[in-house]
This record gives sequence, structure tokens and C-alpha cells, in this order.
Amino acid sequence: MMRARAIGVLALVLALVGCSPLQSGIITAKNHKDAYTYIYYQCYVWSKYGCTLWMPVTGYVPERWWFDLQDEHEPETTGWVDVTHETFDKYEVGDYYQGES
Repeated sequence: MMRARAIGVLALVLALVGCSPLQSGIITAKNHKDAYTYIYYQCYVWSKYGCTLWMPVTGYVPERWWFDLQDEHEPETTGWVDVTHETFDKYEVGDYYQGES
């Protein structure tokens, strides 16, 4: 049960993070966020009076690198793309990012 909930939360986070109209464009910013852990409480024993036993659960969010992008033909169209650490180090703001295949 706990593992299924953790996988569901991770899937939701990844779905929300991965919604951008651009996969290539001019890099307008380079972004990095360190990995972190967090604690939330999950009900383990439920009775007619409600939850009677709460247990702490540790979650983990991995380190992330991404570029903010601008379409070269339509400057009002912007987005972002997640990249690897190696790709992040290869590019500078102002470079054109073609995307990885």
C-alpha cells in the first residue's frame, strides 16, 4: 500500500513537471534544483473513530536540471526541457538547444 502510494505521487509529480510545448529552442535560463527528502504521515490503522495510528513516511525528490526555452520563430512561445547534468554543462544561455533524441 505504501509503495503504491509513493509510486502514484512520483508519477503525478513527473506528469506535472513534464508539460512543456517546446523540446528545442533558444536557452533563456539554466536551472538546477538539488535533491531533497521530505516526511509525510500516512494512516496505518483506521477505525470507526478515524485514523488511530499515523506513521511517518520519507519521500525523495531527485536532483533536476532544466533549460527555459524560447521558440526562435515565435518569441512569445516559451517552455522548458529537462536535461541531464552532462547536457546542462555543455550549453550556455543564448545557445540553441536542439533536443536529445
